[in-house]
Amino acid sequence: MILLVSISVYFVLYKKDSSKLEEKPTSIQVVRGNKKVLLKNDTIYWISANGYYINLHTNQGQFLLRRRLKDIFDTLPKSDFVQIHRSAIVNIHHITELHQPSGAGISVQMKDGKSHSVSRAHVKNLKEILKGISH
Repeated sequence: MILLVSISVYFVLYKKDSSKLEEKPTSIQVVRGNKKVLLKNDTIYWISANGYYINLHTNQGQFLLRRRLKDIFDTLPKSDFVQIHRSAIVNIHHITELHQPSGAGISVQMKDGKSHSVSRAHVKNLKEILKGISH
């Protein structure tokens, strides 16, 4: 009986330590022509949903992937990416300005010159994340 308890404790401790090693990928594989290209997360400005596809808007151009927005968001590091709309994710390091016109919602201005509306459901989360990186 004592042997079983010590094995169980070892398994729990081992499993706890091995879960700490799990990290988010630092790049996304895309296809350009007949080549597979790895896009580093820091090159991605924003991601938009397009039906059953997503568009990755990067400093190397735009890439189309057949993936759901939720699936790609789950693989991205939350310290770098935030969902601002049901159809848009932005890299917080590529946000240059927040706009809040009188009586209207918030929009974000990106380094690539594009502006995106932030839905009311995601405003609070965006502000919390941006407040965390500004200190």
